Amino acid sequence: MAGVAREPFAPTRLRVTGRGRIHLKVTNVATSPITDARTCLTWFAWQRPPFPTIHTFGWPIGVVLHVDNGKPMADADGVVARITSPGFSTHEDFDYWALRLNGDFYLAQNLFEDQRDPAAIFFNTRMVRTAEALLYCRNLYNNLGLKTGATIQFRVRHSGIKGRNLSTSNPNRLMWPQERKSAADASERTVEFDHPLTDRGVVEKTRELLNPLFVLFDFFEPAESIYQHIVGNFIRGRCT
Repeated sequence: MAGVAREPFAPTRLRVTGRGRIHLKVTNVATSPITDARTCLTWFAWQRPPFPTIHTFGWPIGVVLHVDNGKPMADADGVVARITSPGFSTHEDFDYWALRLNGDFYLAQNLFEDQRDPAAIFFNTRMVRTAEALLYCRNLYNNLGLKTGATIQFRVRHSGIKGRNLSTSNPNRLMWPQERKSAADASERTVEFDHPLTDRGVVEKTRELLNPLFVLFDFFEPAESIYQHIVGNFIRGRCT
């Protein structure tokens, strides 16, 4: 299996403002190369169909803007976008993504919770955002022409979570006990799967990626049925 490729603009050099951050790294570790990465990079920069982005949640992963502050720029390794905006809170929102010529994709952005409640982590939001990332990965690599059965390495890292309370953005979902705080500041998990991931696989990998995060909040472990409901609804175009 090929080694993990160098991350474009290494995360240690990224200044992601705000308290909470999520870093996503997707690496193609297949033995066969992607067939038309350069063509896709030109397409990606101008968002010609078919689109990999998913708009169910709102601000999508891999968003493409056509303004000076945020439009994709050519780089020696591929295409890079840095997007900053005042947002709706006291800190500046940050969204960074990069697509390399070899097909690797990297994302770094603020946590959505910082806009609503900077002292919280919404477990249902973490589920839908992780599911969105997996679906985006499937769409992106389909568009890149990655062969069926190729191996994908997918890593998610959450940081800035120390002292936050696990909660929910849906008032119809009750949390008990109401206080579950994390003593750790970060959680990271890497999974591998064959392309393309099925809808059932999206549910399973979302659970596999997030259980290490949730357990930091007083050993919280959502039932499989909760993943199936929240992620299943998201796949069908609903946030719950």
